[in-house]
Amino acid sequence: MTTTSGSPAFYERLIAWCERRGTTIPVRALFTGGAPVLPVLARRLAAATRGVAHVVYGSTEAEPIAGIEARALVAAAESGAGAGAGLCVGAPVPEIALRLMTPSDGPIAPGPGGLSDQEVGGGEVGEIVVSGAHVLGGYLDDPEADRENKIRDGDRVWHRTGDAGRLDPEGRLWLMGRVKQRVRRAAPYGGTPPPSVRAVEVPGVRHAAYFGRPSGSTEQRAVLCIETASGRLDSETEARLRAALGEIPADEIRALRRIPRDPRHASKTDLAALLRLLERDG
Repeated sequence: MTTTSGSPAFYERLIAWCERRGTTIPVRALFTGGAPVLPVLARRLAAATRGVAHVVYGSTEAEPIAGIEARALVAAAESGAGAGAGLCVGAPVPEIALRLMTPSDGPIAPGPGGLSDQEVGGGEVGEIVVSGAHVLGGYLDDPEADRENKIRDGDRVWHRTGDAGRLDPEGRLWLMGRVKQRVRRAAPYGGTPPPSVRAVEVPGVRHAAYFGRPSGSTEQRAVLCIETASGRLDSETEARLRAALGEIPADEIRALRRIPRDPRHASKTDLAALLRLLERDG
């Protein structure tokens, strides 16, 4: 075998096995994606892969959108730009056209000036929309999904990823979280990955989720949930978390023994399940 691909959760377990035995994954190239690959995992991937570890960004409807080597992802995070700028996933692939649109909770349709009227300015955060030969043009017998996730621009179809992002001066894409999960408040903070990226760098934090409560409110409390072995938040860890977050608001920090993951990749936070868990536990 010369190449391998899988979810971040799969490689977390495989890397742990390799680390315990002092060995590496004997492949020429490794590819992972389907969920955010944070610098802490990218660093371990690069060290544990005999060849080159690649991080791929895309969606079921458009794969790939962008890509970056694990070592380059770590370097971007450590450059000083990564902490507040999101999660770097590299340059968009040549086969895809990418635009950043003003975040919207409803459908997007071209205006009199086309889609350009709704694009964000350079360096600003917007919803990632993509078009290309390998981008799904529509859903079978599901016009509502088409209305919510597709933009018809003449003969061209753009897919709404639902992810917020920005482009840096080098043309690299930085993910800033899910548009619908952005914290809504008078002084909004738009990105989900930056708080998560910072939180998981704190010793003892295995996973993190950042979101607003209550759902549907226009003045939400910013909540950071962390996963720890004990499921408890001690004063030292909280102090380290708040120092790591810096200017990012966190009105409430909760510790859990296990944050629910998506059933498909077991890597991304299952926010609906997490909210149900928090409601149940008060």
